[in-house]
Amino acid sequence: MVRRRNSDDQAATELVLYIENDSDLYRGITTSIMKNLLRKMAAGKYNHSMAPRAWEYVVEAGAKKYAKEYSVGSDWHTMFPASLRRSVAKELADSFRDEVDLGNYSELASRSVAKKYAGNKLRTNPNRSWRRSYPWSGLSLGRRGRASCRSRR
Repeated sequence: MVRRRNSDDQAATELVLYIENDSDLYRGITTSIMKNLLRKMAAGKYNHSMAPRAWEYVVEAGAKKYAKEYSVGSDWHTMFPASLRRSVAKELADSFRDEVDLGNYSELASRSVAKKYAGNKLRTNPNRSWRRSYPWSGLSLGRRGRASCRSRR
C-alpha cells in the first residue's frame, strides 16, 4: 500500500468517489474499460500489473472533469499529480478485480464475452485492412464511419 500525505489521501479519496459516482464517466469510459478487462480475463490474457494502465484513462478523464467542475481554470494536473493519479488507478484496478472475484460483474461479463466470442469474425480475409470497403465505389468507411476516397492502384 502506498502511503500518502493527508492532503494527497483526501484528494485521492475525493477523486475515487467522484469517478465512481459520475454517470457520464461510468457510461462513457468506465464500462468500456470494464468490458475490455473482462474480455481479457475470459481469454486468459489478463495481467493485473497492466490493469492500472487501463484505469489511468478513467482517472485522467475524471480529474479533468472534476477540475472543470470545481476549480477555476484548467489546473487538473496540479490538483491531481501523476503519482496520485497512478495510485488511484491502482486502487480502482484492485477494487475491480476484487469485485470480479466476488462475481459482481457476471452479467456484464457474460454479455461482453458472448458478443466478442460468438463466432462472428469481423475480418474474413486477413489480407484486407480494417476498413470496410465497397467494391462498387471508391469509398470506404473508416473507424469513425466517415467516408473517405481510396485511390485504385
